[in-house]
Amino acid sequence: MERHGQEAAQAIDFIGKLTARLQASPQHLSSLATPERGNFLFDLASSELGNERAEEKRDFLASLLRRCEADGLLRTPRSNDLGGMEPRNPEWLFHLHLRFAPLYGTSYRGPYGLTRMPMAEFVEACFSPIDAKIDDLVERAFVRITRHDQIEQGSLL
Repeated sequence: MERHGQEAAQAIDFIGKLTARLQASPQHLSSLATPERGNFLFDLASSELGNERAEEKRDFLASLLRRCEADGLLRTPRSNDLGGMEPRNPEWLFHLHLRFAPLYGTSYRGPYGLTRMPMAEFVEACFSPIDAKIDDLVERAFVRITRHDQIEQGSLL
C-alpha cells in the first residue's frame, strides 16, 4: 500500500465518514428508510472525473480501489452482480470492511443499501493534500446523495 498510502487513508476516511453519515441522520427520511446504507457504486467512467487527465485519474482510482480491497480495507458485497473489478466494467461495488464499524460508528451487521458514490467528492478526498477537508467533502457528498433520494421519492419541489 506504500504507493497509495496517503490516498488510501483519505479514501477510507471519506468512505467511513460518509457511511456513518448515511446510516445515522434521522432528519433525512432516506436514513430511516434504509438505515444500513454503505454499499457504494464507484463509476470510473463518470463525467465527474473531468476531462483534464481523466484517463490518468481513472487508472489511478482503479489501482487505488484494487489495492484497498487487496489490503482488506474494502470489500465487495457477496451479491456483487456488476461484474466485479474487471477493466471493461467501469462500475465497481465496494463497502468498508466491518472492522471499521467501531471507528466510524457504523452498523456491525454490514451495509445493505446501494448508494452511487459521488465521484467528484471522492476524487477530491483522495487527491487533497490535507485531510482536514474530508469532513466538508463528506457533507457535500451527503447533501448530493440525499437530494438525489428526495428527487427519486418525489419529495423535492
